[in-house]
Amino acid sequence: TTLMWRDARLLPCAACANGYSCRTCLELIDPELCPSPAQLELLPRRGCSRRTERGELCEGDGSCGTDNRANNCPLQAAFFGGGEQLGDVYRRVDCLDAETIPSPSL
Repeated sequence: TTLMWRDARLLPCAACANGYSCRTCLELIDPELCPSPAQLELLPRRGCSRRTERGELCEGDGSCGTDNRANNCPLQAAFFGGGEQLGDVYRRVDCLDAETIPSPSL
């Protein structure tokens, strides 16, 4: 099952949270907008990659420029080692590189 996010918006490629690594633009999900821990358990185990589809959520594992310590979304409601287990959840979005923007005609 693919977990998709509703609001896939266009960002400048320079604003990608992963630095546009792997020629893929990822944005870190706002902690207040994280899906439930049960939904996050459905994330692909492969982590974030070029195969992550536009709008799809993925768990950053350090690949493709993701931060393995972002800890922005709770993965489980149970406490783990004295604290809640957290995930590094990103969403793939489209981005626009300044070089691809056509110059206005004069």
